Amino acid sequence: MIELAASFDTQLSTLAPFFFYLIVGVIVFIETGILLGFFLPGDSLLFSAGLVAAAHGNINIVILVTVIFLAAFFGDQVGFVIGRVYGRPYLDNRKSKRIQSLIVRADRFYDETGWWAVVAARFFPWIRTFVPVIAGASRMNYYKFL
Repeated sequence: MIELAASFDTQLSTLAPFFFYLIVGVIVFIETGILLGFFLPGDSLLFSAGLVAAAHGNINIVILVTVIFLAAFFGDQVGFVIGRVYGRPYLDNRKSKRIQSLIVRADRFYDETGWWAVVAARFFPWIRTFVPVIAGASRMNYYKFL
């Protein structure tokens, strides 16, 4: 197992660059857009992808950064839509006073802080997975979310 981890950059660099970009993009998309991405190592992946791009000439850093940016952007949009479509109806069906209180607090939080909360969340590894979904469920204005 240790040998596999030690040679990870060599194994990734031997993939065709297209598959390297695809794998990195899919992982970033899942981390930012789907709640299951909470368990994915996004920051470590970005660091490793940068190292691979620097160490091996067949990975273009401009393409890599573009893929990561687009995957994160579209992942956030998908998370927002999931929260808007499924999150609020799910939460509204909960009868617990505590849940209802949390919903009111989340709505107020996004009304007051708006896009600052979304921007700040990008810098906190585990929070950034949930913010788009919660923003969508809180009915945050989509244009403020962008």
